[in-house]
Amino acid sequence: MTAYGPIGLLGGFEHRPGGEAFDRRLMDLVGATVPNVVVLPAASSGGQRPPTSALARNYWSRLGARVTVATPYGAGVERALEATAAADIIVLPGGHPNKLVAGLALSPVLDAMWERWMAGAAVTGS
Repeated sequence: MTAYGPIGLLGGFEHRPGGEAFDRRLMDLVGATVPNVVVLPAASSGGQRPPTSALARNYWSRLGARVTVATPYGAGVERALEATAAADIIVLPGGHPNKLVAGLALSPVLDAMWERWMAGAAVTGS
């Protein structure tokens, strides 16, 4: 039996004060005491990727998660595949929707995301 995971859709301003209750609920829904969170900043442009990644890492760490940030294409794809395979929560931080689609469309990480979601991992993004 397939147990699809929860999906969290945010309207922006993710990883900032006020979103903790929402994200703690995702943590509860996946049932991991210390969830593995993978942040895939595919929607961020090159210059925005480091601050977006740092904001997400710090936020999820404060909530008590183990956090891995990885780029799902180029040199980061192997790390992203490993992290996604072990993820309880997959985070797609905001940025440019076209970059997100382009960054994931040809990446094997997209298939890994689907597999984890179909196995019960949460997918959340803005």
